[in-house]
Amino acid sequence: MFCAWFTTCLRNKIFHEYTYPIYLIIRWIIIIRWLRHNSWHRKDNPVGKDYDPAMHSAEHMLNQTMVRMFQCGRCVNAHVEKRKSRLDYRFNRDLTRDEVSEIERRMNEIILSDLPVIEEFLSRGEAEQQFHLGKLPSDSGDRIRIIRIGNYDACPCIGMHVRTTKEIGEFRIVSTSYQNGLLRLRYKLNHRGEIVGE
Repeated sequence: MFCAWFTTCLRNKIFHEYTYPIYLIIRWIIIIRWLRHNSWHRKDNPVGKDYDPAMHSAEHMLNQTMVRMFQCGRCVNAHVEKRKSRLDYRFNRDLTRDEVSEIERRMNEIILSDLPVIEEFLSRGEAEQQFHLGKLPSDSGDRIRIIRIGNYDACPCIGMHVRTTKEIGEFRIVSTSYQNGLLRLRYKLNHRGEIVGE
């Protein structure tokens, strides 16, 4: 709508001392709204993704738990939400009840151990030697942010996280399903933590 008005003003040459200031004000409003929508510049999330911190930290831990238990690699798809999240893994079957119980036991044991969640920055060269960087945005730069959860997990990441694992709360797998080579895990938490970087 604004673009149409602006174009009409240009065509009809009716930009004068009253319409031009209005144009500038609207232009700045659009720029400010765009900046607010894109969270990379915000102090509470200086690096990007606007995930729930507790759910996101749980995602990192669940990935490492799956790697250790099944050597399946980290998730290939993730949908992280406040109420319930889901992760997809390349796998060859669904999980048994005993396996689900063991994942929950390990996850809650790590959560209760209150491991620190810290960030560090590596040069791109160093990070490429230690981690797979394929999931990072193409414009992530020459300094790569690594999130370390105690000595349990380390992963390149641009999202928000809790300060310690205890802030995550109790972890529970809601359901699992298997189809076409993908194992899907859906999980919930009973508690939210604080944001790293506040």
